Amino acid sequence: MVIPFIPHPALAPYVSCYLVKTGVFESETELVFSARGIPMLVFPFKAPSQTTYIYGESGGGYTNPQMDKAALLVATDEYAIAKFVGEINFVMVMLQTTSAYHFLQSNLRGLAGSAIVLEDLDGHHPFKDLQDQLWSVSDPAQAVELIQKALINHLNQRAKPNMGDLSPVMNYMLRQPGQLTVQDLGKKFKCSERWLEKQFAAQTGLSPKAWLRLIRFRTVANYWLSHPEESSMYIVAKFDYTDQSHLIKDFKHFTGNPPTYHFEHFKHAELDFKQNEVGLSGLLGG
Repeated sequence: MVIPFIPHPALAPYVSCYLVKTGVFESETELVFSARGIPMLVFPFKAPSQTTYIYGESGGGYTNPQMDKAALLVATDEYAIAKFVGEINFVMVMLQTTSAYHFLQSNLRGLAGSAIVLEDLDGHHPFKDLQDQLWSVSDPAQAVELIQKALINHLNQRAKPNMGDLSPVMNYMLRQPGQLTVQDLGKKFKCSERWLEKQFAAQTGLSPKAWLRLIRFRTVANYWLSHPEESSMYIVAKFDYTDQSHLIKDFKHFTGNPPTYHFEHFKHAELDFKQNEVGLSGLLGG
């Protein structure tokens, strides 16, 4: 079961929503999640979960077989493979697209598709204290409340939301999926393509070209989840793909599989973890 929580208004610039995963897997279960480019913080509570989370092509991610420490999963354009077994209790803090940059206060170039254990970061010792508190918590709402207080304190002290904020550019891209080029963005925001490349790499770990491709995929995947009756040729025409092979190539890149196979086998994972809502929908964020 996945339970969504809306963040405190003070965290709106940084947090899209909280998703709390609880439940019991009698045997090891593997799920595949399509790429969404959404960075997240993961906090286990109650007891360490037997969980792994790796990125499909790179093999990076939270590879420890026991989720016993809070981690930041940096935005990626790779699909993820997660394995669950036994009792699972963790909070996913779904961040806004550039929030990992503000959270870390450091350049994200080269960090896309990686997991960073918070205890290993200089100046992040309060999160070790938070994790110690979370082991005595069994109620999801209480776990979210503790995490939220720690995040408000941390971001109020460290974040600089006006420091090269890319949110206007990202929001513009999200409103026009598949219809823009990097050159279009440069003209719209009166900046050079080189500046955009530098800022996107620093603040998200991905290039603007990668984001444009990913945003179109996210839009297509979300649309197809709610309109499963649509044909692939209709999707090609509606979302400006060159042809059907172009569409399939994108799906293989972002999900690891062709669209038909992905939705037949992993649609329940997409819906259970609110993949169709987080990041693009007005219901929970973005």
